[in-house]
Amino acid sequence: MNTTSRPLRLSLSNVGEYLVQQKQKLPFYMNSIRTIKEVAEYSNNNYLFEITVSRSGIQKRYFLKQSQQYNKRSAQLRKPITIPPARILGEIHLINRLEQLWGRTTVPHIFFYDTKNFVFLMSDIKAKGKYLIDEFAKHRVHPEIGKTLGRYLGRLHATSYRPHGTCGINPDYQRFMLRFFYNKHWGYGARKFFPSRMVGSFYREVNKVPATIIWGDPVYRNIFIRGKERIGCIDFDHAVLYDPMHDLGVLTAHWVWMWIKGNTKLKYDSEKFLTSCTASYWRQWNKQPKLTAKEQTAMRERLLQWIGIYLLSRTDGRSGSYFKPWPAWEKRIRQLGIQLFKGGENTLTARLKKLLSVV
Repeated sequence: MNTTSRPLRLSLSNVGEYLVQQKQKLPFYMNSIRTIKEVAEYSNNNYLFEITVSRSGIQKRYFLKQSQQYNKRSAQLRKPITIPPARILGEIHLINRLEQLWGRTTVPHIFFYDTKNFVFLMSDIKAKGKYLIDEFAKHRVHPEIGKTLGRYLGRLHATSYRPHGTCGINPDYQRFMLRFFYNKHWGYGARKFFPSRMVGSFYREVNKVPATIIWGDPVYRNIFIRGKERIGCIDFDHAVLYDPMHDLGVLTAHWVWMWIKGNTKLKYDSEKFLTSCTASYWRQWNKQPKLTAKEQTAMRERLLQWIGIYLLSRTDGRSGSYFKPWPAWEKRIRQLGIQLFKGGENTLTARLKKLLSVV
């Protein structure tokens, strides 16, 4: 089917034929393909197809993902951002790693991958799950998952601290993402409110800290609620070697903005999540002998700045927001983000430090 050296570009018109041609490489027998549809919701960077197949009379659902040259959303907006498609190789490596660390029911299982065309076929872990982003819209912040999320994220970071080699991450993509984090992603929001030299100084220092493998995009559209304390996690194509506080900051920031909304129940539940998540996270680091007390102190301080950067990126009107519409308390989110990034101290930041086990 692909007779050139260029990767095949999959679409609804050819993805079925592609999968049929790969059926001998699958670890299961596929009788036929029943349905194929492209996934549009929350699928911004890659091309994702939901495929239902018949296996011995039983219908099973899978997801086939391809990384192409352009960011999907930017291409749709006719402002294409070129991204190394080899980013998917790091995602494959990380998913396989997380299956061992977090369990097969928490992350998708990869049945097949094609490194030439930057494609992999994975299991469906979304079944009967609820998007956390949709739960937030209903004011359900699920404090019961805090301990689990903290343990999972801490386990990933602590076990990959100061890694040897690239951990499957493409070097070109690693360099791309370090620039992207500053120029296009969260750094853009911070530069709306602080001098570029101040934001640039923070990012340069971050690039020097001991790295771990990071998820890169632990946002609430990539997390499912699957029952009491049970979660599912997807979308790991931002995986690079980077500051672990990036992950923890982005994750916890979601509960921080709900915490300051003012609703008593939301505030209580958000505090409960933040306390259990960070306590569980730091316990995983206690098992890492390479981490010094000085390094851990620096990590906790950077956590506050990463939360601040993420809060600002979600209120700048450009770098992306899943607020629909903008929240009425957006001004408070921005004010807290400014205080956290610049290291300001007030009653709110002092309380947050205690919740996050920073003091």
